[in-house]
Amino acid sequence: MRTLRNSFGNATDLHKSLQGYESLKSNLVEFPNIEFSKTRNNSLDPTVKSLKLKLTEMETIVKISRERVRLLEKTVEDLSMQLEKLQNINKTLLSEKLDLNSSEIHFFVQDLIVADVKKQLEDAHGDIEKYRMDAERMKKRYESIVQENKRIEGSIKRYRKIISEIGFQKIQTIDTVTADDAESVLPSIKKSWGDPPKARNTDKHRVKVLPIIEQHVKEMTESTTIPLILTKLCEAIRQITSCQKISIYIVSPSLQQVYVQYFQSIQHVQRVLLGNTWVQLHTDPSCDVVEPLFSKVEEIITGVRTTEKLIQSVSLQKEPSIIIQCLNPSRPFDSNDEKFISILMSHMAACVKIVVSLKKEKFLREQLVDVVNVSAGISRARNHQSLANSVDQLLPKFFECETAGVVFVDEESQEFYTLAYSSSQDEKFSQDIIRFPITMGLTGETYKGRTYHIFENVKKKHLYNPEIDNIASASDLNTCFMSCLNGPNNTIYGIMQLGNKSGGFSQRDIQLVTSFSTILGYMIAGINDISEAMELTIKMKQHLVNLSLGLGGDINDLSPDSSGIMDQLEIIKSMVRTWSKSKKQKMQNL
Repeated sequence: MRTLRNSFGNATDLHKSLQGYESLKSNLVEFPNIEFSKTRNNSLDPTVKSLKLKLTEMETIVKISRERVRLLEKTVEDLSMQLEKLQNINKTLLSEKLDLNSSEIHFFVQDLIVADVKKQLEDAHGDIEKYRMDAERMKKRYESIVQENKRIEGSIKRYRKIISEIGFQKIQTIDTVTADDAESVLPSIKKSWGDPPKARNTDKHRVKVLPIIEQHVKEMTESTTIPLILTKLCEAIRQITSCQKISIYIVSPSLQQVYVQYFQSIQHVQRVLLGNTWVQLHTDPSCDVVEPLFSKVEEIITGVRTTEKLIQSVSLQKEPSIIIQCLNPSRPFDSNDEKFISILMSHMAACVKIVVSLKKEKFLREQLVDVVNVSAGISRARNHQSLANSVDQLLPKFFECETAGVVFVDEESQEFYTLAYSSSQDEKFSQDIIRFPITMGLTGETYKGRTYHIFENVKKKHLYNPEIDNIASASDLNTCFMSCLNGPNNTIYGIMQLGNKSGGFSQRDIQLVTSFSTILGYMIAGINDISEAMELTIKMKQHLVNLSLGLGGDINDLSPDSSGIMDQLEIIKSMVRTWSKSKKQKMQNL
């Protein structure tokens, strides 16, 4: 209901914004008609420019506002439908016309859960679209680099032609000199031609390097893994500069995690010490294992070049991600070498971003499939027993841990309650309930904090109690992830327990557990409501059966004048009134 009122409030505010925009637009019409020609003088008119900017901004605001109004109207419509369904279910429950195990109640609870799952799917699709746009931008960046290389090649060819023409003219001048004047002219010619041969050699070197750069840029673009991209970079730099030692350092933690995935384990990846931190080194025969000649990343952000070393870095996000160090060249490093390496590293960064984006997109797709499958399996639960068994069967595989279980919370009686183990091989838990104090064990400590906790070396904790803290019966519980299951009105309806994950629980696990905690919390709240309604119905029928048996007649033949009937009916009415009042209060708190 609170969400519904907020939606109407937002719709009203947007409606006022639309009215303000229409009013402003109508006021703009009162200005004299101005010819918005495409001439340069009129485009510099500040009045016209200001009005056009304001009109464009207001039209953008209107588009956004209308789209938001449409979304809010759709939300209001969905909430109205859910409210209408809930009212119909309540009416039919009170009139005893609806079976509590019917598909209508099941579908209603499932719709609420599917709505939350759809929201998460939409957010994930938005992330996928973002990574796809990043890949497209990297592709455009690559195309622009290729075009820039072509322009550089054309410029070099033009310069080479000009130098050739100048040299030909000077040679002709020398041939016209007489033999008698040769002695006096030769020193000046030697002096003036001392540098041009170097220039011609540099020009030849550039023309020779361009095909090499183009070839390796193409190979990096066709590479599908990060190690292969870095290997192609090493080969290109070694071929261009002829340096003996080339090292590539991966300093970004996120990129290190992606790089390690291409190897069987982290032990197969070379590491070196950078200051006080270990960084990964590109592990390939084309790369040399050399200690960095710098102690901090900040020292080489702008690049370092001397005659004997050349160090450059490239950033995939904000901070430097990859650093390359070149040592022992066959000739001193010059500015051309620095430019060539800079071009190669820029393209390498673009290729790495594309590979990372594609891996993230694939990972998100697989994760979406897993989330949908697990959510669909859990949403089939219609009571505490089926929910506990679904958690035990589905969540360990999803979180890659040994066990998963749920402890239910009764905040009214301030107790935990779990389900006893079943003798059946198909199901782990039965319908029998076992109750515990709400402060018991590490589970009670988690409930007290009303958040999540990751406990290491569980058995050494003085609060550890296996009866409540190892509900899923892990063989040798060492690490346990406990999270509160929050439902409507931020009420805690249970504690989820995940036990013994190889490698420990990551930040991704924390995010997924937080999302699933909300889903499970609302599911338990719905199951509790169904259980209360079933219990109330059973009590009402029992009272009516007792009245019928006491009078010795059929339940439909009861008369209000019979002794004791009014008292029994008052009890039934009081029970229904109390239950209805509690349900209304819960609905108002939503």
